[in-house]
Formats: sequence, C-alpha cells, structure tokens
Amino acid sequence: MLDYRLQLDHWLYAINSDLKLDENDGVFIETEHHSPILISLSEQKPICHLYAPLPSLPYDDLEALFIQALELNSYGIPLGGCWLAWEDELNMLCLRYDFNLARGDQVSFQNTIQNFISAMGITTSLFAENSLQPDNILIQQKASQINYQQLA
Repeated sequence: MLDYRLQLDHWLYAINSDLKLDENDGVFIETEHHSPILISLSEQKPICHLYAPLPSLPYDDLEALFIQALELNSYGIPLGGCWLAWEDELNMLCLRYDFNLARGDQVSFQNTIQNFISAMGITTSLFAENSLQPDNILIQQKASQINYQQLA
C-alpha cells in the first residue's frame, strides 16, 4: 500500500509550505472569509476527510435548518458532492467531503480544496436566502410525487 501520508503532505506543501500533517494525521487550513478547514487522513482507507464548521448559519430555528440541510444533501448539486452533517461536539452543522487519495492527484486535490471553500460560501448564501421560499415548493411537490419503488 502506498504511503498516503507522505503523498498528502507533498500536496499540502504545494498549497503552502507551512502545511503538514500533525502527529494525529490532521492539519488546519485557514481560509480568508470562512472557518478553517480540517483535513485528516483516514486510518484504514486511502481517503482524506475535509471538514469545516459553519458557525454563521441561522441556528435559531433548528427544524428549518435541518430541513434545508437535508434538501441540500438530497440534491447534492449546489454543494458539488459535499454534504452537511451535524457535529455534536460543536453543536453546529459542518460541511464534509471525502477525497480519494488513490484516485486523485495534486491538481485534483487543489481543485477539491478550492471547490470545498466555494461550497462553504454557497452553503452560507443559501441559508441566508432561506431556500424554503414559495418558488421552491414546486420542487418539493414534484419530489413528493416520485415513485421511489421504481428507482429501487
């Protein structure tokens, strides 16, 4: 098996010479207008996990927040393959993505980091706009009419 730790360290160095996995196989990348991104290496698979808390979301109505998060996770397109997950320790939603080190290269890793940062901004914008507006009700009604048994 390849040494994915060495590979990931090399790719991180290409982004910034100060970036290197710590003794717990993780590193924080600071972003300009968003939360820092934690990148951690999986212990058992050639995967690195990207993870960023989203503290600026509207947490005053958790039910609406969770509905919007599930909508974004369901459609997947706005977040480019990232997903939202609840983090109990932080008591907030976090953006997540798993990057396959065995199938990726340095360029695709750097593009993934940039796309992840963009997804953080998109997520914040979509929640700020409150995606549960009347024009989205048609999408919800159409989705409720899908015969999911045919898809199985």
